[in-house]
Amino acid sequence: MFGNTGATDVTNLSCGTISSTNGAGVYTHAGQLTVDNQAGASISAGSHATRSVGAATITNAGALSSTNADAGWSAGALNLTNSGTITGGYAGISATAGGTIVNSGDIEGSSSASGYSYAVQFTCA
Repeated sequence: MFGNTGATDVTNLSCGTISSTNGAGVYTHAGQLTVDNQAGASISAGSHATRSVGAATITNAGALSSTNADAGWSAGALNLTNSGTITGGYAGISATAGGTIVNSGDIEGSSSASGYSYAVQFTCA
């Protein structure tokens, strides 16, 4: 799914699947990204499961996964509520403008080409 302008809102219902082999699962190039990934649902991608050039609000009770990048990436502030599973090929979650995480689930990063990984990575732009 790709949003080019304005706000992008995505609700992935229970048992729903959003997947991409090479690109992002859900990507917005401008504006606010809001994702509600419900219990039993999954968003998986070769690149980012969710990617936002702007701010992002992600509620995950299902599964977010990426094989070759951060599972969730935001260039803007990230607000994440997670009770599901987030697994990234580099970081589980990465945001360049800080944010807030409320977690009662699992967030993990796996080994990358650089030989290290992060569950959560906040950096200053």
